[in-house]
Amino acid sequence: MKLATFRFCIDVWIPYTASNGMIAVTRDGRIRQRVAELDAVIEHDARLVVLTSTDAKTVWDQLEVLMTQWRRIERLHELPGPFIYRASRSQLEPVALA
Repeated sequence: MKLATFRFCIDVWIPYTASNGMIAVTRDGRIRQRVAELDAVIEHDARLVVLTSTDAKTVWDQLEVLMTQWRRIERLHELPGPFIYRASRSQLEPVALA
């Protein structure tokens, strides 16, 4: 059951956000290490922002990271995908896809 739910996430949310011109925000700091998810990001030209686990442990922490980096994240909307950026309270930096 867990595997089916995991597959569903890859098959649905990454293509959906990409095809609708959205930047997805996730806490999945290991997305780059998961081959299927990384392939989906590249295949669908997805644009992701990953909240780092050290700065985004609680919902309040996640909100703080988002609000701190909001203007910089908005500017990412002008960039074509695929890309993944890592966001913390103090940084927003690109993550290598390969």
